[in-house]
This record gives sequence, structure tokens and C-alpha cells, in this order.
Amino acid sequence: MKTEYLNVWEKTRLLVLEIYEHFGVSYDIDFENYLCRSVIELCDQLAFCLYEPKSIKTLKKLYKSLGQAKELEAMLHLAERLKHIEKTKRLQLDNKNKEITQLIRQLIQSEKS
Repeated sequence: MKTEYLNVWEKTRLLVLEIYEHFGVSYDIDFENYLCRSVIELCDQLAFCLYEPKSIKTLKKLYKSLGQAKELEAMLHLAERLKHIEKTKRLQLDNKNKEITQLIRQLIQSEKS
């Protein structure tokens, strides 16, 4: 079970690095800071789950992670509309976020059983 959590966390950590690499130094610090904090929060929620699988707290953190993933998706779309990110890059990051979301859903189902 821990392997699945580690896999999702690692994918999320790589997404964090990619988002930070892309946005780097910016003039719209508040917006990009919020976007970066969103992906960091997602990673933090999943890191907690590594230490307490099969607990109520873990299930709550997984649901919170789903919310964070949706927030990140919305922020990426907004970043594209505000011309902070090209559509191709947004789609690339979005696909990674969707993969993570699907893995989180699988972990939730596993926790419930």
C-alpha cells in the first residue's frame, strides 16, 4: 500500500518542480505564488498519507488532495488566459495533474475498502 502513496507523492513532487521551473522569476508574484503554493499543498497532503495509511485522517487528506488538484487545474487555466503560460505547456501540466487526480481517486477507493 505504501508504494502506491509513494508513487503518487513522487509524481506530485515532480509536478511541483516543473511548475516552479516554468514560472521562475515573475512580475506577477501574487498570482504565481498562489499557483505554486497550490501544488505544494497538494504534495504536502500526499506526504502525510505516506505515514498513516488506512486511517480516517488519511482519507480526509486524500479528499483534500482532490480539492487541491482541482484548484491547481483551475489556476493553470487561469494562467493560460492571463498569458502566463502557453497552451501547450498548460496542457502538459494539466495532463500530469489529471494523472495524479486519478491515482488519488484509486487511493481513496483503496482506503474505503
